[in-house]
Amino acid sequence: MPCLLLRAAPGRRAGLAPGELAGVAATSGPGLIGGLIVGASFGKGIALARGLPFVAVNHLEAHALTARLPGLVEGGPPDFPYLLLLVSGGHCQCVAVEGVGRYRRLGTTRDDAVGEAFDKAAKLLGLPWPGGPHLERLAAQGDPARLALPRPMLGRPGCDFSFSGLKTAVAQARAPAPRARPGGGGYHRQGGMAPELCRVRRRGAPRRRGPGARGRRPRRPCRGVGAEPA
Repeated sequence: MPCLLLRAAPGRRAGLAPGELAGVAATSGPGLIGGLIVGASFGKGIALARGLPFVAVNHLEAHALTARLPGLVEGGPPDFPYLLLLVSGGHCQCVAVEGVGRYRRLGTTRDDAVGEAFDKAAKLLGLPWPGGPHLERLAAQGDPARLALPRPMLGRPGCDFSFSGLKTAVAQARAPAPRARPGGGGYHRQGGMAPELCRVRRRGAPRRRGPGARGRRPRRPCRGVGAEPA
């Protein structure tokens, strides 16, 4: 955290000295408790040391409104309302963002979120936790045409998601192979599975946003994506 703070120090981005800060804010939930505790505790420490107010921010609302920050979205910050695909840790939601504090959830996962499905699939393939970064690296080297996995709920009405079946499909596809490891028989199966998993995630989730959002007339679609440690 201290290294990240130095990289994002106010003096480097906004031309402010640390003593000119008016307050400290950090996300405090909901989400993966480990990362939230680290960030919130570090923020509270800075606020306490400098006698500043500390503001606890809703983690999902922070993702929802990040698109409004200057310089992050090509073409400028979107006007309200906009359609948000929120993918963060154990959360996977399609949300109509109508204003600050005004959100309408159009759909959510019925079982696993994308990140959970990736972590479970990676474990089945013998990859370390967290699985997402390892699958991404393998996907860049593998053959995307080698395997075909199902696109969960694609074409069904509504904006809900389901990824537990994707994990089951991965388990069935790798069942005949020995435990995967570099240089072993399962490693080549990883190379075929990883690019297909990434393709399902990239093409399946965004396409779920259409049917349930009809009549909402959002001006622009946006994505809120949580970070996963490498």
